[in-house]
Amino acid sequence: MTPSFKACGAGLALLLAATPALAAQDAMAEETVMIDDAATAQEDEMAAMAQMFGGMFPAEPLTPDQQSRLPQAQRIIARIIPEGTMGELMDTMMNGMLGPIMAMGPTGATTSLAKQIGAETYALDLTDEQAGELASLFDPAWAERQKREKAMIPVMMTEVMGLMEPGMRKAMAE
Repeated sequence: MTPSFKACGAGLALLLAATPALAAQDAMAEETVMIDDAATAQEDEMAAMAQMFGGMFPAEPLTPDQQSRLPQAQRIIARIIPEGTMGELMDTMMNGMLGPIMAMGPTGATTSLAKQIGAETYALDLTDEQAGELASLFDPAWAERQKREKAMIPVMMTEVMGLMEPGMRKAMAE
């Protein structure tokens, strides 16, 4: 049986009373540095991922006949998949299909709180407001961080697809 919100709140209040108030301020200052470092690391990871995907499907060498037809094939593929098409496709998928699916899941507050207390997200029987209030007690910056993460995901996926697009066009032409 799930404990009541009041019982959980009382336990959390006792736990939080022992936590230094400055810990949240230090965490926010460290977060800014971590975001900058993470952006650089993510750029490196995306380049490595693009290279990995490129090496997953090696093409056999072209025959002389295929090689002679390659320029025409490249022109055809360039018309079928103009530059930027894969990024637009990803953007459409994120905004059209994946966005509503992601919105059906638990709120960011519930997810953040579950991580903080080591519980399963779906095991928490809280309203969005209750989860938000409790999550803010553990991590005052959770909402801003999740807002940034949510905004970054479509941008990153579009960028990954943009990195993959030239290799895909080359493979299709060959």
